[in-house]
Amino acid sequence: MNPRSGYSLSEAAVDEVRGLFGQRSSWAPALLRGAGAYDPGSDYNNCVAQFRNDSGEEIPANGCMRITGSATVGGQQYLLAEKPNTYGSQYLHWFNGDQPVADGKFGTCYKGSFVRALYDTADGTPTVGQQWGPRSGTWKLRASTGGWQILGGHSSGVVTVQHMPMLRVLGKIQTACLIGESADVTVWVRNALAAPFFASLTGVTLTGVANIFGNIPQGRFVNCEWDYGNSGETWTITAAACA
Repeated sequence: MNPRSGYSLSEAAVDEVRGLFGQRSSWAPALLRGAGAYDPGSDYNNCVAQFRNDSGEEIPANGCMRITGSATVGGQQYLLAEKPNTYGSQYLHWFNGDQPVADGKFGTCYKGSFVRALYDTADGTPTVGQQWGPRSGTWKLRASTGGWQILGGHSSGVVTVQHMPMLRVLGKIQTACLIGESADVTVWVRNALAAPFFASLTGVTLTGVANIFGNIPQGRFVNCEWDYGNSGETWTITAAACA
């Protein structure tokens, strides 16, 4: 059963349609939707899953969720969702559907070509091409944060976005750091196409960033990249300004 359109197809039929037309084809989602109305939060994005709310609070409609694992309940596989706890998004954030989900209850979440996302109106109005993303302690996307690119269609605090993982940030190192050590880095973002080109607009500090570049004096701008090494997923310093 398609949860959004009410159109029924067996799992075997769904797999066959997607196999024939490909996961990213525009044909397959149209067939899977059946007579259902077009919906940017629906099967069109080909990335739909059921989840359980493990956050300890209600997840709002279209809220950005952090996926912490999965579990089998009653023979069905569910993602486990909690509140975001980091600056920006790489790959472990999904969005709740159009209905709030109480703590401990189950819902449908989305991640794919484009989805509807709740955003913080206090950060202004998102414009097409901007990057917004999750921050610790909120279900809403925030400005000056990476993870999702704005496609438009904002209304009542909800906007349409596409996934754009944040894998690199510019920052300023707070203390001198030798190669092999770790340091705290204040995140900076582009301010405008005029001096000063960059500004510390985020108010975010990345802590314990591993320095694999070299010996870096205090106050230098550094490039931080998301690392999938043996030490786990973390930020690392890969370059620094000469002066």
